Amino acid sequence: MRKTPFILPLVALMVVATSVKAESNHTFSAGYVQSNFLESKGVNAKYLYSNSEFPIGWAGSFTTTSKDYDLGMGAKNNYSYYSVTTGPTVTLADLVTLYALVGVSRGGVKYTWGDYTAKQRLYGFSGGVGAQLHLAKHFVIDAGYERGSLAQKKGYDAKDERIDLNMWTVGLGYSF
Repeated sequence: MRKTPFILPLVALMVVATSVKAESNHTFSAGYVQSNFLESKGVNAKYLYSNSEFPIGWAGSFTTTSKDYDLGMGAKNNYSYYSVTTGPTVTLADLVTLYALVGVSRGGVKYTWGDYTAKQRLYGFSGGVGAQLHLAKHFVIDAGYERGSLAQKKGYDAKDERIDLNMWTVGLGYSF
C-alpha cells in the first residue's frame, strides 16, 4: 500500500516520456445535428487525439438537441437531449479517420402551462460511428451517426418504455 503513491507517478512519467518522441495530432470539430425525434436540431462537438507513429487514437464527443413544441392555449413543451461519448479512432493513410463512440445520454421534457411547470428526466445509453476526412493539412470534414436510447419509467406494475433517437451529424474541424 505504501508503494502505490510512488509507483503511480513513476508510471505516469514513463508514459509521458515514451509519448514525447511521437508527434501528437489533435482535432477539434463542431457541427450540426438533425434528430428523428420531433425533428429536433442541435450541435455536436468532438475532440480526437492520435499519435503520428501509431494509427490508433481516442475520441470524445458531446451532442445536444432541443425542440420547443407549442400546444396552444399557453401550453408549451421543451424536449432536450444530451450525450457524452468516447471511443477509439483509427487513421487510414493520413486521409480518413474512423471512430466508434459509446457513452451515456440524458433526455428531458419540460411542460409549461401558465404558471405551472413540470419536468421529467430520462437516462440511457448512446453510441455512434463516423469519419473525418482530412481535406488539407489543418482542416477536416466530420460526418457521423449517433443513436441514443432513453428509458422511461412507467410505474410499479407498468412496463418501462424506451425512446430511441437517431441523429446525423455534419461538421467542420481544425487539426493541429
